Amino acid sequence: LDTCRSSIQVLVEVVAKLKSMGLYDKVPLFVDGGFRRGSDIFKALALGATAVGIGRPMLYSMAIGGQEGVQYSIDLLGQELVTCMKNAGCQTISNITSSFVSCSLNDLQVSNPIANLYNSVENPSAAKL
Repeated sequence: LDTCRSSIQVLVEVVAKLKSMGLYDKVPLFVDGGFRRGSDIFKALALGATAVGIGRPMLYSMAIGGQEGVQYSIDLLGQELVTCMKNAGCQTISNITSSFVSCSLNDLQVSNPIANLYNSVENPSAAKL
């Protein structure tokens, strides 16, 4: 999974495909994987997600602090999301739109880190730092 694309990268393509098929407003779009901060949730909502899964952070919180740890994490993510929304001038979740993020499918390409490592060893001047 190290060289797989992230959930948020795939989200852009899924939204585009659903819109092209006329299904975007008919199918709820849940995304999960790699979301750790309120700003991550904001970006996923802006890119078209209906809901964002936050399973792993909650598992960590449960392991460390039980129910209180989970509640603390939920509160913290909520505060971070609200802060991000306020910074963007959004009063409600429905105010979050794609105008708050700048990306295209070309911007979201992930290179193969093994190829980059090989290139940097064979040709140090080609290393991407």
